[in-house]
Amino acid sequence: MFNEIPELDKKGLRDFGLITGALFVAIFGLLLPWKFEWAWPIWPWVILAILSIMAFVTPMQLRPVYRVWMRIGLAIGSVVSRIILGLVFFLVVAPIGIIMRATGKDPMNRQLDASVDSYREPISENKSNSFDRPF
Repeated sequence: MFNEIPELDKKGLRDFGLITGALFVAIFGLLLPWKFEWAWPIWPWVILAILSIMAFVTPMQLRPVYRVWMRIGLAIGSVVSRIILGLVFFLVVAPIGIIMRATGKDPMNRQLDASVDSYREPISENKSNSFDRPF
C-alpha cells in the first residue's frame, strides 16, 4: 500500500534530525504562538535540543524516529492524494462530462451508422511532421 521508506546514512539522519527539530521550533514554537497570540511554549525547543544532540552525537539512533516520521508522512500523503484526486474528478472532470452530454457533444464520434463500411479515420499526409523522416 505504501511506498518503501528509503534508508539514510549518518549524514542523512543528521540532516533529518536538524531539519525536523528546526521545523518544530519554527511552526510550534514561533509561528503558531505569534499568529494566534498564544503563550510561547518550551516543548518545541526541548525537541530541537534532543534531536540536535542526537544528530551530532549519535545520528544512527535517529533511525527509529525517522522511520516513524516517514510512515506518518506516507499515510498522510496517501489520504491527501486521494482527496485531491477525488476533488479534481468531481469538480472538473465530471462537470465537463455532464455539460458535454447535455449539449450533445461527442468528441470521439461514437454514433453507430449502418451505412458505412468502416469507422476508420483517414490520416492526413503531413511530410514535415512525419516520424519516418523527422528532418
